[in-house]
Amino acid sequence: MPRTTELKKRAYGENQLTDKERSFCTNYVSHYNMAKAAREAGYSGKTAKQMGQKLIKKANVVSYIGKLQAQALED
Repeated sequence: MPRTTELKKRAYGENQLTDKERSFCTNYVSHYNMAKAAREAGYSGKTAKQMGQKLIKKANVVSYIGKLQAQALED
């Protein structure tokens, strides 16, 4: 039987990004600056650098950034 944390990881896919996470991804793809993207997404200016670093390590965020990059190449 899967552990609770495994179930949470499965349930929290790229379709389950928060509005702030989606905004971070969109902003990040426009200029590739994690701290700036985090601030523009609504995260605190004091913690923007740390939040950017934390977000970029999340698999669902990385996956969504990849999709945004692919869409940009198509356009």
